[in-house]
This record gives sequence, C-alpha cells and structure tokens, in this order.
Amino acid sequence: MKDIVQYKLNDMGEDNNLDNKIVDKMIRQVETLSNKYRKLLVVRIDLRVPDDVWLNDSKLIDKLLKNIRKTKFKDHLLGYFWVLERERKKKGHYHMVFFFNGQKRKSEWAAQDIIERCWQRAVNGGTIHRTEGDGTGLLLHHDHKKRADTIYALSYLCKKRGKIRLEKGQRLYGFSRLPKLPIKPRQIAA
Repeated sequence: MKDIVQYKLNDMGEDNNLDNKIVDKMIRQVETLSNKYRKLLVVRIDLRVPDDVWLNDSKLIDKLLKNIRKTKFKDHLLGYFWVLERERKKKGHYHMVFFFNGQKRKSEWAAQDIIERCWQRAVNGGTIHRTEGDGTGLLLHHDHKKRADTIYALSYLCKKRGKIRLEKGQRLYGFSRLPKLPIKPRQIAA
C-alpha cells in the first residue's frame, strides 16, 4: 500500500516491550500535529519530585499545565503527552513531551526554562531533567526523516517497564486533544 508509513521503534531490543496503545496515540499525535503545522518545536523533559511527594495521579501534571497557560508560551502550546513511571531502582517520575508552534517558539532551551519554573511552582522542590537529541528540537512539516527520528526517540516513553498502576483507575499516561484531520494509515515496525 502506497499510503502506509513504516516507523522504526525503540523497543530496546526486547520483544513485546512497548505498550501498543501508547505507541499508537503518540504516533497519531506526532503525525497530526506535524501535518497541520509547518514547524513544531518538540521539547522532551523528565519531571522529578522530592521524596515526600506521592506520584499517584495526574494532578501534578494538571498543575503544571495550568501554570504554563499563565505564561507567554500559552498561545503556542499545540499539544503534549506524559507517562508516569515507577521502577525499583529509580524513584517515580514523569516523562513529558510538549509540542509548541515552531513558527513562534524556536528555542528548546527557553521552553525548558519556562517548563522548569512552572513545574517548581506546581511541586515545591520539583526538578526537571532536560533531554535533547534526535527526537527533539524543530520538526519541519516536510522533514520525514526528522519525523521518523522523533517517533523513534519518543517510542522509548511507550515502554511497558515502569508502568505500575498502584490504584484501580489510576492514569499512567495522558495526551492532549488533537485537531480533527484525516490521518493516513500506517504500519508500525519495531
């Protein structure tokens, strides 16, 4: 089929390591936003909390987003997604990806500064880890290699390891709503 796009995913060399539901939503988000906007600024960060803060739901993410909507970046935030991870060797933390209008916001560093300040207001003592690389930065509408690199890098966040639900109904990930656009069918290749 001519319309099928095949993406390589980062399964870390382990079969059945990715949560396909999260992968599908992530790919749909990247495709939808990069088809609608000529330039996207992709910003990935890890959000950490002090030892005495309980990571049990999305309330902290809601506070972060509320704080971002009070900044000069509010009109340029096009989408986001987050995942909550808990592993035995690491304290619980969130991985989060933001998509900003790349026509208006070009600096990954400036976006990370704003996000860090907003996170510190949401969580007293909260810190972020800045992540840069092939999957972040400016994504141009027509740059299919960068889009594939972005999907590959972000697929790491879709791993099953660390996604431990502690209470019934607890959310382990979340996505922003997307604009309605026709999406071409795709086939995912690990």
